[in-house]
Amino acid sequence: PDLGEAAPLAHLCMLQHPNPRSVLLLGGGISGFLKNMLKHDVERIDSVELDPVVVNAARGHASVEDRLALIHQGVRNISADGREYLHTTGETYDLIIVNTADPVNAVMNRYYTSDFHRDVKRRLKSCGVLAIGGVTMVPQYQGEELLTRNSSLYRTLRKNFAFVLATPTNPSYFLASDAAGTISLDESEIVARLQKRVGEEVALYHFLNADDVRKVNTELATGRRYNPLAESPEAAADEFRENTDANPIAYYYTLRVWSLMSGDGFAGLLGIFQNLPRYAYFIPLPILLVVWALYRKIRPRYSGAGAPLPVMFVAGFAGMTMELLAIISFQN
Repeated sequence: PDLGEAAPLAHLCMLQHPNPRSVLLLGGGISGFLKNMLKHDVERIDSVELDPVVVNAARGHASVEDRLALIHQGVRNISADGREYLHTTGETYDLIIVNTADPVNAVMNRYYTSDFHRDVKRRLKSCGVLAIGGVTMVPQYQGEELLTRNSSLYRTLRKNFAFVLATPTNPSYFLASDAAGTISLDESEIVARLQKRVGEEVALYHFLNADDVRKVNTELATGRRYNPLAESPEAAADEFRENTDANPIAYYYTLRVWSLMSGDGFAGLLGIFQNLPRYAYFIPLPILLVVWALYRKIRPRYSGAGAPLPVMFVAGFAGMTMELLAIISFQN
């Protein structure tokens, strides 16, 4: 998050738990999050950053308060991949905050999968809360592709947590817990928690507008446009696909969103691939084998400079396959 949003967002996340004593922060510690989290009288904050070089470089541009927060006795700075740390640590937390971005690639998408959510649940204490974001959201009107992507993220969370809320902001943060009455975007409730715990005013209204909260969360829960006149909104049938490490559908949905925004014309083509059965992706293989056999028959020996086209294809395909296998192995 940017510096202007760090303070209200940090307070909003901290206020989701009734008494956060131990907190895990994955990313964003240098952005102003830490100094505001410390105002909630926590005992321990584990701040995990992937690259210590980036953190050290940012120290020179950070405020005095941010630099002091990094060396606070209650803060433990850890240099590690956030997901790997969560998977391997034996620590448990009251609150886990993940500062990431849209699932624009496999690295980002792995924080929005059910596999990651299960790791989070294993590291949360009773009444534990997950806050993760931010994803691109247009509360006033979400296009079909953006709504599909965000609904997939929301409903994947709902498969793993009993209670989920999304902030009606851009970017949006998802709040999740298995404990009833813990997470909230009710203005009176959050303001009361803030005054009791921190005792200072923080601009939180844009997170707590009741009409926007209702509209956004209804749309994400159902995958359909919000109709204020509908008595019981129904979820879109057969449209939800769970986002997992092995099936990173949110990554694909984000490609469609970007394609539509850029106007490159590939959004419709990507939509066709979504509805194809899995066996359809293997149909080109025998065709390629036939082409290769004909090529060998017509031109048994390659006399030009460079490698034969089939060799180039096989090498490239093998390289991409190994890269995908490495990514999936790293995620798990």
